[in-house]
Amino acid sequence: MPVTIHPALLAPSRKQSGPRRRHFDQAVRKLALVIAEIRNEGSRGVKEIMDALNARGVAAPNGKVFTFGTTHRVLRRLYQLGLGPKLRTLSKALSERPYKPRVSGPRRSRGMTRAGKLAVAEFEREYLDMGPKTSQ
Repeated sequence: MPVTIHPALLAPSRKQSGPRRRHFDQAVRKLALVIAEIRNEGSRGVKEIMDALNARGVAAPNGKVFTFGTTHRVLRRLYQLGLGPKLRTLSKALSERPYKPRVSGPRRSRGMTRAGKLAVAEFEREYLDMGPKTSQ
């Protein structure tokens, strides 16, 4: 026997529509030019963009300072509205990253481990008779 669920019992959709979403979309459209300028200056990450927006004194859509989550939502909505940068391939994204030289020193050869040295020495003594001569 088929089971039917009354539509009123289903959880409401999280997708917003109405004045709140329109307000957020308008705020994102206003922020698009500012974020484009920040990206042209070299900031790519969410935290870098958030810091730049807060340093410029730009208010978030809720009127407060930008947080990581708010900035991420704005950037995602920019892409959804077609106002942000287009999708990039991994190769293009990596080639646009600034070069960061290695901080570590020169690579050194690790050589053999102590156990490996002991094994070689034992092999040489047993089979090649190259080990140190013992006095008799």
